Amino acid sequence: MRNGMTLQNRDIELLIFLGKYKIISLDNTRYIYETKTYQEKRIVLLAKHDYVRRLKHRYITLGSKGKEYLLGNGFEVRNHCRNENNMERLKVISDIASCLIQDNLIFTPSWNMKKEDEPTTYSRRYIGNLHYNEEKFLVYAVYEGKDDKYLKSIYYDIKKENGYANAMIFTNDIEKIVLHEKGFYFGNQYTILIPYDEYGKFLMRNNYAIRHSIYLRIKEMYDVEL
Repeated sequence: MRNGMTLQNRDIELLIFLGKYKIISLDNTRYIYETKTYQEKRIVLLAKHDYVRRLKHRYITLGSKGKEYLLGNGFEVRNHCRNENNMERLKVISDIASCLIQDNLIFTPSWNMKKEDEPTTYSRRYIGNLHYNEEKFLVYAVYEGKDDKYLKSIYYDIKKENGYANAMIFTNDIEKIVLHEKGFYFGNQYTILIPYDEYGKFLMRNNYAIRHSIYLRIKEMYDVEL
């Protein structure tokens, strides 16, 4: 107990997430607590005891007690640039990372992918990588406000990345990519397009159950072993 409050396991998971990603929307905390409304009561209590701090537009970040707890227990606390463009990107990464909290989905943000012996490449467009169905994907996001020039930069980014066979793009306009003049075809094993909306997040979080259901249906219809 610290200052009259006992941290629960999911509270600690939330603090660890904030230590890595800096922010999270109040709506996305449900992915950590796996409840519809209970997390709201916990966040009120965490904010009261300064473990988290409320920001504009329904976001929260670490409070002083939250940072103290993480640092005292050997967890990561990252300092992120406050530049407005970086904050926009940070919100997107946090949004996607939170929906990918699953045992069979392992997401690594872009800043943890940088190798110490390599210079920082600010022009790279990937937001992280994802281990998914025993494959590794470079993950990209095309969201509101990103124009055709940004889409082209993602195309060239994927083309020059030789260490990955697969790409995954969260986008709010799948047709714009499918019909793009460059043609997003790279000879890799997979280029997966995910709707960047609640439906797309649902598909990713329930990917195993959905795939398993499809496999069982195919087996039932065609009497084959998969």
